[in-house]
Amino acid sequence: MSAELPAKLRRAAILQSGIVTRKQAINAGMPRNAIEWKVRSERWRHVYRGVYATFTGPLPRSAQLWAAVLYAGEGAVLSHESAGELQHLVDT
Repeated sequence: MSAELPAKLRRAAILQSGIVTRKQAINAGMPRNAIEWKVRSERWRHVYRGVYATFTGPLPRSAQLWAAVLYAGEGAVLSHESAGELQHLVDT
């Protein structure tokens, strides 16, 4: 994750295991063409439609879960086994 991100987006990326949405990036003041450039230059990876990893390499499990929740939209949460996994109540 790069320090060149707007501060608001950088904070979101840190809290969300390096995963951000297009909407979050735009709301943080990032121009649309900057988002597209990051994807084209492979600095960011397209995970789902409108959801990006702000790093290269494999997606850790926490990033996979964040990507799914962010793709599902506002109000989405993890439940059952995936929530239990984060609380170390069940295996992955």
